[in-house]
Amino acid sequence: MRAIDGDELIVTIERQKMEPLDDVPCRPSADVCPALRAWGREAVYVFDGVDCGTETMGERDMKVELLTAPTEIDWIGVKRRALITMYGKGLGFIKPPSSEWRHAILRARHSPIRYLRYSFLITDIPSNTAVHLCRHVHAQPYVSSLRNDRQDAMDGDKAPRDTPVNMILDVNAEELMAIANKRLCRLASDRTREAMLLMCQAAEAVTPELRGLLVPMCEWTGGCKEMFPCGRTKT
Repeated sequence: MRAIDGDELIVTIERQKMEPLDDVPCRPSADVCPALRAWGREAVYVFDGVDCGTETMGERDMKVELLTAPTEIDWIGVKRRALITMYGKGLGFIKPPSSEWRHAILRARHSPIRYLRYSFLITDIPSNTAVHLCRHVHAQPYVSSLRNDRQDAMDGDKAPRDTPVNMILDVNAEELMAIANKRLCRLASDRTREAMLLMCQAAEAVTPELRGLLVPMCEWTGGCKEMFPCGRTKT
């Protein structure tokens, strides 16, 4: 992993090809690559300039780059914030937490994990897909404007709803899991699920303790809570 402009880290996931997303699991963890292959997709994973292999994924030219990700210092900060809530602890030298501890506090979604920040650069994302990600109030989106006084590539007032735009999404670890619960759901649009899957794969590449935690709501709660279930689970 290399540093760029200080703390920026690059994880690039490029997408090629496309098949429908229906009737397939949506869990993005690395241990479900067979499910990804079943989608009939292909994506090239590049981490720090290293080709990490090919798996299934998309058709459009949408690309996700992880600009900023948690460092070891950030994880020490998470542990300090957890310990400070216990009277008399959290002061002085703090050892880096173990991988097991990191996974446990992520799974518990305790407040110190909000100290962990991810910044995703998403290029060529359809405008109407970017809107879905903007709805999550504990994330901070920055999206290319189609206003005619901000660009001259097209008539923004008449631009198609799926016009490609660029965006940066800043999000903490807790909100990333919450967004995954909603946007990996089969009731989410296919394009939004694709974008979310790319973000999850990028986050897991630098925080493997997230594996198994970036899942649709039915997997997280053990049953579907939607008003009109898709039928993936029996509850």
